Amino acid sequence: MTLDPPHREPTVAGVLLTYGLLLLGFFAIGFSTQPRWPIPGLWITEAFAIALPAFVYLRGANLEPRSWLGLYRPSWAALGLTLLVALVNQPAIALLEWGAQKLSPPGWVILFQQKNVFLEQIFAQNKIGMILAVTIAAPLGEELFFRGFAQPALQKRLGFWPGLILTSVLFSFIHLDPVGFIGLFELGIFFGLVRYATGSLWASIAAHAANNGIAAAAFLLGMNGPEEVPPAWLLILGAALLALLTGVAVTIARRPSPAPARAQPWNPEQAAGTFSLGRAVVPALIWGASVAGGVALFVRTTLQQLQQLK
Repeated sequence: MTLDPPHREPTVAGVLLTYGLLLLGFFAIGFSTQPRWPIPGLWITEAFAIALPAFVYLRGANLEPRSWLGLYRPSWAALGLTLLVALVNQPAIALLEWGAQKLSPPGWVILFQQKNVFLEQIFAQNKIGMILAVTIAAPLGEELFFRGFAQPALQKRLGFWPGLILTSVLFSFIHLDPVGFIGLFELGIFFGLVRYATGSLWASIAAHAANNGIAAAAFLLGMNGPEEVPPAWLLILGAALLALLTGVAVTIARRPSPAPARAQPWNPEQAAGTFSLGRAVVPALIWGASVAGGVALFVRTTLQQLQQLK
């Protein structure tokens, strides 16, 4: 299916504005639903706060979602290699998180460790529900926005590395974890390289799901406790793999993406249309109702807590 002109490819300002809507929805929906219902709240947040703003923009810009997002089936070889690299990448993540804890202020480290303890408790209470949430809901919602919607636009306007780096910064920031920021940033780079190298969003979704599945296994096995210190051999291996992956990233950056032509560098003549909210009425109304519902739930919960304190 081809794009119906006129269409409007996202600008940097358009991506950042849409990201602002994502943040608004994340705070309104996520902060009201996840403390109350951790697992359903995660699904709701990923769908309505994170993924939906991208569809609002795509619809308003008259962009066909499948082609822009890269919803094309990757080859089995590419998918298998992607999953293998996701597994191999784990020591590099361990090294980055260990280094971040060593360099971060004590208060940040305490919050990071408390978050891990909390997640370990949630996984222990509902194993299947949490595994499904972190391996399906999170990869789908986050990859749709960041690697599907934002990355192609930012790379067209800013270039390969600036677009990839900015996308990864935005992805890492949404997790609100200063100690985990560098590890999440590396994951954002990895997922972005997968998206670019394969031309398929499904490949980056698979990589994200594999990474989260490994993290879920670590929580279930009690391997992410605050007292856990990575062994020296794991840190050395992580450093070697990080250097190797950096070399692979540079190689990928030098090659053109197999994505469709419209995912190649931006051409002003191919994006002369305008954004019209009228085309995006339905998804925009759904997003607005979700945010309003989240705010109402948050206010109601806060008032109930205040009454209990009296």
